[in-house]
Amino acid sequence: MSRAISWVKPASRSLKLACILLLGIAPLLLFSGPAYSQLATSAWPMFRHDARHTGLSGYEGPSIPQLRWSYQTGDDDYVVSSPALGSDGRVYVGSDDNNLYAVNSNGTLAWSYATEGYVESSPALGSDGRVYVGSWDNKLYAVNSNATLTWSYLTGDSVNSSPALGSDGMVYVGSRDNGMYAFDSAGRLTWSYLTGDYVESSPALGSDGKLYVGSNDDALYCIEQGPTATPTITPTPTETPTNTPVPPTMSPTSTPSGTPTQTPTPRPTETVGPLVITPTPTSTVTPLLNYINLSALPAEVGPGEKVTMAWLCDFHEWNYQGVRVDVYLAAIRNPRVQGAPSSVGDALAGGAVYLYGPGMRSIYQYKGSVRQPTYSNVAFPPVATAGLINITTPTSSSFNGDYVFAAVFIRRDTRAFVRDDGKPVENSNLFTIR
Repeated sequence: MSRAISWVKPASRSLKLACILLLGIAPLLLFSGPAYSQLATSAWPMFRHDARHTGLSGYEGPSIPQLRWSYQTGDDDYVVSSPALGSDGRVYVGSDDNNLYAVNSNGTLAWSYATEGYVESSPALGSDGRVYVGSWDNKLYAVNSNATLTWSYLTGDSVNSSPALGSDGMVYVGSRDNGMYAFDSAGRLTWSYLTGDYVESSPALGSDGKLYVGSNDDALYCIEQGPTATPTITPTPTETPTNTPVPPTMSPTSTPSGTPTQTPTPRPTETVGPLVITPTPTSTVTPLLNYINLSALPAEVGPGEKVTMAWLCDFHEWNYQGVRVDVYLAAIRNPRVQGAPSSVGDALAGGAVYLYGPGMRSIYQYKGSVRQPTYSNVAFPPVATAGLINITTPTSSSFNGDYVFAAVFIRRDTRAFVRDDGKPVENSNLFTIR
């Protein structure tokens, strides 16, 4: 089974960030702003110019094109990201070589910052000099003007959406985990809103305080201020996690990834959050059967169609609120147990076990060892936490059959299973690919 994400790119071509301007026209821009981050007052500080996405500039472009300079990013790596222009004269843009670039007005490199995935999101520039951008590594980044990281936030899938900055310092962005997110300038999640599919659209903010964004569920959303201003989640940024620990019986191995050159190596803080929306808790909550509850919808799908893994955390019997855990997700064919918890042995006693790699971006069949977690160093907040993950089934008929989704949570502090009664594996209801 595979995610509906294509890593295939067209044939090789020359890729450059180009600057075409009418020679002699180079306006000098100055700015001043408050301590918290508003949108920078530069010529073009974000995707589509402003938070309303008007695409309207106050300046004229070249009437006769002439190339002033170009800057080569990676080798055979596209520049899909749209540039943003800083008040310092620099040009900020992402590249499929996983880097965010700051290029001086004369076309020389000022700095670059490495992420762990394509940077196809377009940067938004804050009045405090911060650069906000998303990456295919599932994170939203806030990078200082000296190429150090202020904070990052891990969503449940790639962030191709381009951030928008509100006049109050809020940062808004969508994710392919179906969620629309709002953060304060310190990187704390204020709210998230769940749509029915990927949010690759870039949010636009109206003068009336409404937020507009599209989703791959075929809908345009208008989100307004709700009846209460109380946020549902306020996680605190924590230090960047170290290497993933080895679980007790599953023996995962770590797979290091390469890092592009020409980039500083900061030691930032990172906020790791749940995949998508967090419903507001009620005063009475009925304890559930397991620490993590899974279901698969619909019960029957065809090849190449979507099946949804719905998840809901419960902390009554096994309280792991605020505890850092590694999350392993899998699909098990012809399972021995369905709709109930099981031992690891029972989970492996069925048919093939397909484990999802980091961020659900890859999948591999279990052959005696487990690789990196699907989600590392996750801390769930002390509220009811739920979400959806849409997965596209393979088109080959060789994968037809009965499956369950399965999940295992392992504590990072003790390297023990969260559920410690011998049944750490949660299994969803049965679904069939036919």
